Amino acid sequence: KQIDFDGQFNYSQVIEVANIQTQASLQVSPQASSIDLQLANPERRPFSLSIIDPSGRITWRSGMVEGESNWVKAIPVEVKGTYFISVNMGETILYERISIVE
Repeated sequence: KQIDFDGQFNYSQVIEVANIQTQASLQVSPQASSIDLQLANPERRPFSLSIIDPSGRITWRSGMVEGESNWVKAIPVEVKGTYFISVNMGETILYERISIVE
């Protein structure tokens, strides 16, 4: 419900949100000096993966990856701390949060 300055109001339209299921899964293994990533992507959907620090800075980005059903990568990490991993597969986004400590 939105109320205008003159006291009149109207209701917002209802919009359907699609719940798209995917078989993709992300496994993250933090190591002492790297983040080991494995993305199972049986549908072979194009994706891009980003690693983001707590300030929102992208510390690593994969670029667009196409045709991979089992993508594996070890990403070196120089600074210990919390990181967010984001996998963008078009309408589907997978998130993981990890912490690297000594």
